[in-house]
Amino acid sequence: MMQWGMDLGVKIAQGKTYLDMIKSIDNSPLNLQIGFKNLNFIELLSTSMYEPIEIDGNLISSFKSTFRDIEIPIPKGNNFSLKISHIPAASFKSNILVPFTSEYLENAEIHFFGKKIEEVVMKITHPLIRMTMNLKDNCFNFTINELTSVAQAKNIFNFLHTLFCVENSFTLDHPDFDEEPLLQFKLGPDNKDLLNDIKAISNLMNDLSSIESYYRVRFKDFNLNISHDEYESIQLLLLNITKEKRKINSITFNINVFDEESLLKAIKNNKGAPVSIVYNQVTINLFNKDIVIPRKFVTEAPDAYFTDSKTLIRQIQRKKSIDGLKIKVKSKKNQLTQYFS
Repeated sequence: MMQWGMDLGVKIAQGKTYLDMIKSIDNSPLNLQIGFKNLNFIELLSTSMYEPIEIDGNLISSFKSTFRDIEIPIPKGNNFSLKISHIPAASFKSNILVPFTSEYLENAEIHFFGKKIEEVVMKITHPLIRMTMNLKDNCFNFTINELTSVAQAKNIFNFLHTLFCVENSFTLDHPDFDEEPLLQFKLGPDNKDLLNDIKAISNLMNDLSSIESYYRVRFKDFNLNISHDEYESIQLLLLNITKEKRKINSITFNINVFDEESLLKAIKNNKGAPVSIVYNQVTINLFNKDIVIPRKFVTEAPDAYFTDSKTLIRQIQRKKSIDGLKIKVKSKKNQLTQYFS
């Protein structure tokens, strides 16, 4: 069809070939005459100024299309749909830079919808993320594509965090621009939860990147929404990196009881006594990776006490759970501490 200035697209479904797309190769207009049933077409167009609109064939009463006096047929019956896409005012590829920082999004495909720069809607497509930014209403939504490494996630969420939580502006780096335009974009208070999520994930990815580097591992099965156990594993791995101490609220562990009378006496007294639990080394599993830390892991407090002494006494007196008795302790003055040595 190139000789008539048309580019056709076809698709095959259920053993049949269908006309999927018709496009002019030189921007010549395609003439359409469409009648609708129970549909306000102008109102429908106004619902979105940049997203494609798809109209079911059941809502179309008549359809006639010509291109350079060539009539283009449509499928018989109503088993088809009409998809209308808005034409952007400008389309190009560019780097998106956050001023005065090292954060950027490289080689993003950008589509501008609108005439005035302060009222523009930008659609941004990147291999790792798709974004829509409404500069007039300061609205923003995004979809993260499949991330295969912590490094990818770190780059994306550090960029989003710096853009929306720190600088609130960005520039477009394109060789055709004499000057890089500085565009302001600040999300309103209604987006507080979104901003908090972006900040939390950015911090998480920075922590995971530090863990990968220090322990020489690569996480392929990492999650953006981590469980409580995963969070605790991350904190312990970071604790070994920083060589610091951390205070915890309580600790639960199992013990085997060999001297019931002495244990009962200690539980009944329960005024607070020194405790120290030491592991010569620990293995921490995170995202299906076993990480061995060949250092002593210490949990201690000068004034530990049992949190549920009555239940423990009943269990011992009834001879229940003597082997592997679960005990939970706290510190009277919040001095329960963990560290690696």
